[in-house]
Amino acid sequence: MKTDRKERKVFISFLGASNYSECQYLISGELSCPVRYVQEAMLNHYSQSGEWSQSDKAYILLTNIAREKNWENDGHRDRDTHEIIKQQGLRERLEACNLAMPVEPIDVLPGNNETEIMTIFTTLFNLLQEGDELFFDITHGFRYLPIIALVLGNYSKFLKNVKVEWIGYGNFEDRDKDTNTAQVVDLTSMSMLQDWTTAAADFINNGNAKSVVNLTQTQLKPVLKDAKGGNANANAIRKMAGSLDAVVNDIKNCRGFNIMNACNVKALINSLNDIEDCMIEPLTPLLEKIRDSVSDFDIEADENIVNGFVASEWCLENNMTQQAATILLETVISVVCSNFGLNYKNFDHREIARSVMRELDVKSRSKHKNEDEDTPLSIVNEKEMIKNKKIIELYNKLGDLRNDLNHCGMRDNPIKAEKFKERIQNYHHELYNILIKG
Repeated sequence: MKTDRKERKVFISFLGASNYSECQYLISGELSCPVRYVQEAMLNHYSQSGEWSQSDKAYILLTNIAREKNWENDGHRDRDTHEIIKQQGLRERLEACNLAMPVEPIDVLPGNNETEIMTIFTTLFNLLQEGDELFFDITHGFRYLPIIALVLGNYSKFLKNVKVEWIGYGNFEDRDKDTNTAQVVDLTSMSMLQDWTTAAADFINNGNAKSVVNLTQTQLKPVLKDAKGGNANANAIRKMAGSLDAVVNDIKNCRGFNIMNACNVKALINSLNDIEDCMIEPLTPLLEKIRDSVSDFDIEADENIVNGFVASEWCLENNMTQQAATILLETVISVVCSNFGLNYKNFDHREIARSVMRELDVKSRSKHKNEDEDTPLSIVNEKEMIKNKKIIELYNKLGDLRNDLNHCGMRDNPIKAEKFKERIQNYHHELYNILIKG
């Protein structure tokens, strides 16, 4: 059920147990006041942006020792005298900030083994709600926590539609000693790189271009906005993404005429040729993969029936079994129409070819027909069809297979699921050799 709930912003940070030194933090060009805790600088930065409210949330994750040392006041002792060091803990520091968002401490295990680490991960995941916008501070805590942050972000994107808006690291060790200023490094690109990795794998392994297209368009928006649409490279990339989406949609939805004339493939190749500077670094190695994936289509001719075989093979390579069977079957009809002087674009002519191809024993069929009767066999050269009995046999086997697919196997002796791809590949190979190679 859809609701009108606004996406919640969520800040998550781990508090360590060290006695942190004071410094100023530079966050997105803004300098904080001197603070011991990077969380104070970060939360003040976001609170003052005007974009956070009481509907949002900040979670500070604490082990028992972190709670004792840094969440509460006076948690540290002087190394030499062992006297208590009088200083505010993070809880009191944040309370004094009057933040726009509520802050909640969350107790976690120390993560001494795999079980405890998985428990921490589950705790983090359970803090998130559907559609949250996640801001993650990985400055403090154990060294495995950045890995947890990246995995959590990716995991939550799929299961809770979470958006990773920001991942930050307060680089205290590399601070400017003269000004005592440390940079908060923005590592959000690492999460974006994970998105690109997933999108690339989905396209290369499954032919699914949607994630590649969406990521491309998302990263192009600010470029096109700043250039007011006048950036030639950005426009070429945008056109490439649109054409790629159109090519995949043609194949996934079995759009036969578009497949044969390869209009969208041609547009895709042209836009790839127009890209001089990709601008989107993770997309660069994908461009050649995209070009290779459509390189077998004939884009020179106005239309080419062979493109149907190319599309069918593309489907098989990308695990689209049902589309492969449908495109291959209709391509065979197109070739038969073309071979016998019928118009493969004409529905009635296709039905004529289809009727003839259904008959395995053409001679037997013709004996029961009046020679003067206008039948499919009187239009198509019967002798030529008998000579190509192998085509008829393969066509009918393929038709039976497609019917099994389209009717969900709800019939006697349905084909086993694992057999479909192998059989279609065999039919594809044999039909191509007979009809195209001759």
